[in-house]
Amino acid sequence: MALISVLRAVADDSALAALDSVARGSSPRVQLAAVETLSAWPSPAALDALDRVAKDVKDPTIQSLAVDGALDHLEAGNNRAADQRLKYYERLAKVAQTTEQKARIANGLAAISSPDSEKLRARLLDEIGADQSVTSRAEPATN
Repeated sequence: MALISVLRAVADDSALAALDSVARGSSPRVQLAAVETLSAWPSPAALDALDRVAKDVKDPTIQSLAVDGALDHLEAGNNRAADQRLKYYERLAKVAQTTEQKARIANGLAAISSPDSEKLRARLLDEIGADQSVTSRAEPATN
């Protein structure tokens, strides 16, 4: 944990490799701190590390936090080309766990004009609709 505090204080992109490594291969508590640090990182370079964590880590809580952090960076407008953003969204869609994450990805895809982005967006919107349908059927009726 002390290492993460030092890396957070440095906040230089040269520290990202160490955070990336810690986020993918430490105890869950340390991984959590590393992902939170990457999510709040002031540089768009943290997106690559968060993308790797989302793909590689099997702990659903840490994976979900990495997806949220990566989406935060993508939504911040980090000046990546549309084809690069599409690749991130495609990878994040594979590990998105919540309806909110899927909706955020679908919203990001709306700004990318390509057949692949439109196809993925349509699939996510269908999944969101199915998720909401299941949720509304599970809620008790109120009279």
